[in-house]
Amino acid sequence: CRAAMAEQKGERRVIAMPQRSTSRYMRWGSLAAAAVLILSVLYLSRDAIDAMMAPGGPRATVVSADGGLYRLPGGALKAGASIGEKELVRTGPGAHAVLRLADGSMIDVNERTELFVTSAWSGRAIHLQRGDVIVQAAKQRRGHLRVLTRDSIAAVKGTVFAVSAGMGGSVVSVVEGSVAVNQPGIEVVLSPGEQSASNPALASSVEEAVAWSPEAADYLELLASFVKIERQLAELNPAELRTSSALLPYLPEGAFVFGAVPNLGGRIGQALMLAEQQSTENATFGAWWNSETGRQLRQMVDRLQSVSSLLGDEIAFSVGAQAPGQEAPIVMARVQPGKREALASALDGLFADTGEPALPYSLADDLMVVSNSPENLAWALGHMGQGAGSTFAAAIRERYQRGVGWLVGIDAAPVIVMAKDDDAPPVELAAMVGLKYLFLEQRAPAGAEENEITLVFPGERQGMASWLADSGSGGAAEYLPADALVAGYVSTREPWQLFQEMSAFMTKENETFAADLAAANGKLGEGFLDNLTAAMGTESAIA
Repeated sequence: CRAAMAEQKGERRVIAMPQRSTSRYMRWGSLAAAAVLILSVLYLSRDAIDAMMAPGGPRATVVSADGGLYRLPGGALKAGASIGEKELVRTGPGAHAVLRLADGSMIDVNERTELFVTSAWSGRAIHLQRGDVIVQAAKQRRGHLRVLTRDSIAAVKGTVFAVSAGMGGSVVSVVEGSVAVNQPGIEVVLSPGEQSASNPALASSVEEAVAWSPEAADYLELLASFVKIERQLAELNPAELRTSSALLPYLPEGAFVFGAVPNLGGRIGQALMLAEQQSTENATFGAWWNSETGRQLRQMVDRLQSVSSLLGDEIAFSVGAQAPGQEAPIVMARVQPGKREALASALDGLFADTGEPALPYSLADDLMVVSNSPENLAWALGHMGQGAGSTFAAAIRERYQRGVGWLVGIDAAPVIVMAKDDDAPPVELAAMVGLKYLFLEQRAPAGAEENEITLVFPGERQGMASWLADSGSGGAAEYLPADALVAGYVSTREPWQLFQEMSAFMTKENETFAADLAAANGKLGEGFLDNLTAAMGTESAIA
């Protein structure tokens, strides 16, 4: 309609394009349509297919039932009874039950609780309609174990946590391990002692969340041990800052990413010692530590410890470009003197019994190099050290001179080229134009953790980075309230300059922006936006 009206007004001509013959494309069009149809059916049926591939057999078994456990519709369930797919069960007033899932997970069920269990190829799910449960999740071989309520999803692979559901909302509380929780407006990973509520009015404490269970004392002892270990680890002295790198001289040619982290092998050993100590002091934690889940955890940590204890004080990674679109990632670490054979044995056993393919590696008397494929490993070894004399490596050395904790450095030029080649959103505005290097660092020089981002430009800053000014007087920050939970302060160039630059950029990207801006000014008053930005100061604060 717009095209016809514009043609009648003489604003533009509409030229009919000649239609190409469809005969030569009919076959390919039919095949494409069939492919789209098949893919659409598979996509829309993915949940059904996932459920069809679920293992057979009962979904749960009743371990104990005191005070009444019922199948709906049906009758009472006793110990040893099986519960099938989507079979709804409910506990009566004053009742308590324990269910065992097919994977070995245990469900502690409170009174007046209603739930059913489903299984699929992607994992098992407990659908909590109402009431309270405490789940001791077994280690999942495939997928996650999830607890679903009306407004929450809690996903785990092996841990102990509680979920309560009612008309007012849901609460997830963690005793051991970590739980990924998805609630309206919230996506969080909870640690021991933490809780998340879809309705803030329902939040209490983990102790209250498990108080109804006959095993509450054991859960609380287990929670106390994990919290104590976490607190003791936090009190340990932080890793010393490193002022030089023994791995930077091995930087391969064409590397555009370099990262370095301290070897945390000592921390791993300290954590194991604290856990062993707790297992003797706390009988409940000792039972868990010596259970199958605890044994698997110790086995995994021992494997990491067996490798980290044979390496130097730093582990580095880099990404180099063999050719456009062919990046080679590598991990490097120094080898402890005389530990080459022991390290080779530890690396060979690192993936044993896991079902995962081992990563290709190369060992010299003083250097370990690991990559994701034999081809990338061979390329890295052939170009090792050829990037140590680059300006990128020189910039990294400057960061080390003031002390380094965790460090990631990026040579921006090749990354910007990749972003443009991949049709990524425009990088002109996002502080990328003219950017030379980007550094991300985490340091704890005086025991207090600092996170820092540094943008390095060869000349004047451009894009968003140029909007920042030198440190201001901090006058805006004086208005922040003393009881603020979160506060921020920024010093910028003149806001009217930023508005002009933003307008010019948007006009370049969108041909209708100038007209829209003029229309907005017409409604608000001629020059309103210009006058507003001209009246604003260069310091801003938010709380």
